[in-house]
Amino acid sequence: MSEVSGVSKRGVLVSVCVIIVFLSLYVFTCEAKAGLVEISVGKETVESFVGATFPITIKKTLKLFGIFEVPYEVRLFNPENIRITPSGEPNALFLHVDVDFELRGGGIFISASEGRASVIMELRISDQKDGLIMNFKRAKAPVFDDSSFDLVPFLNPTTIPLCRVFNVKFQDKNARGEFCLIHLELRNDELLLKGNLTFEKSSNS
Repeated sequence: MSEVSGVSKRGVLVSVCVIIVFLSLYVFTCEAKAGLVEISVGKETVESFVGATFPITIKKTLKLFGIFEVPYEVRLFNPENIRITPSGEPNALFLHVDVDFELRGGGIFISASEGRASVIMELRISDQKDGLIMNFKRAKAPVFDDSSFDLVPFLNPTTIPLCRVFNVKFQDKNARGEFCLIHLELRNDELLLKGNLTFEKSSNS
């Protein structure tokens, strides 16, 4: 009976070792799979971002008759009434901001002016899925009763990177993580970002 019991124990031990080896090979050789992660950006965060990026100052030169160069300056400041609305296109939203503006310089060719302007920026996922692209779609300063000064051609697009590669050290192991943006939408007046989060064994583990 003792010999049978010893054989059985050895058989169980061998089986356990085989299972452990098999699982280890599977874990270390299987392909990393991405998991979905959602990030909700509230109104306070959007207002904080806008507040940190304003005021905006545009300095340009107007060339008259191909000879005279007239410098002028436009300043956008005091952003208020910040809101996000759907754009009608997938993975794109509109960011609305009301601002004060000042137009200075230009001498007799451009009259000094000030007032209130409405700015619309488009938030869109980049083609590479690695962040958001912010483009000015509308930014007109009403300098006269019947005319406005279009500022969009002078405002550059902004890139907000959201694809991030990072390393996590867990005990004596290292894991490599990567987050990439795949979806953008408006939900309950909040900006909702969806992305894939992937972890895999680091090469130096």
